Amino acid sequence: MRKRILDGRDEIAVGVSVADGQAIERCLKAEDVTVHGHERLRVIHFDRRLPRTLNQVREQEHALEVRVIERSTAPDKVTLEVKRQLSDELRHVELELPRRALRAALRPNALQDLAPDAPGDLVPVLGIEFTRRLFRSRAGWSVTLDRDLAFHRIDARMLERTGQLALGVPDRFADGRVLVTVTTGGAVLPTWLEGVVRASSPWNIVEEGFSLVAPRPSPRGPGPDLRLVLH
Repeated sequence: MRKRILDGRDEIAVGVSVADGQAIERCLKAEDVTVHGHERLRVIHFDRRLPRTLNQVREQEHALEVRVIERSTAPDKVTLEVKRQLSDELRHVELELPRRALRAALRPNALQDLAPDAPGDLVPVLGIEFTRRLFRSRAGWSVTLDRDLAFHRIDARMLERTGQLALGVPDRFADGRVLVTVTTGGAVLPTWLEGVVRASSPWNIVEEGFSLVAPRPSPRGPGPDLRLVLH
């Protein structure tokens, strides 16, 4: 998947085997890079209630993505991200919050300060966990390697009851695959790294997660109106 970023960077996400991921890591360590240690991330994706699934929304040119990121290295904080796809442009806003402030930040009126056209009935629907290692070069390009990916179906009512974005046992694992995300930063990539990108298949883990675990509309029509209730 190739995205055009507003500041001119290119971001390319591809899937490789575990063995290829290990080989890429060895090559990266031989480059002039700063290595950031292993970090476990949990990413919670929000969408409108059924029957309008994110897969249907993302088919549009102007797709909206809302997600919350939890990092093992910062257990008391979360990052709220709002991304807007505008044709070839990807705009996004990030807001770092104390964990206790997340509920207030997700209220419809607060969320619309970040994205004026955000719908008021967003609920958490998909969780993705993975272990990340980041390699950042002095030239400006960077590579993240995401391993041990797991997908979770989320019951929106759990958040209503507990106020927590807890994940239980994964519904699916992405066994045997590593997500490699390359951001050029306007720099020229090493020849070997450009070759890896060209030879590998694009991988959108959000789309895959929804295809695996996202709830589907019932043939009998949508159930009761479920909305995110925040106090």
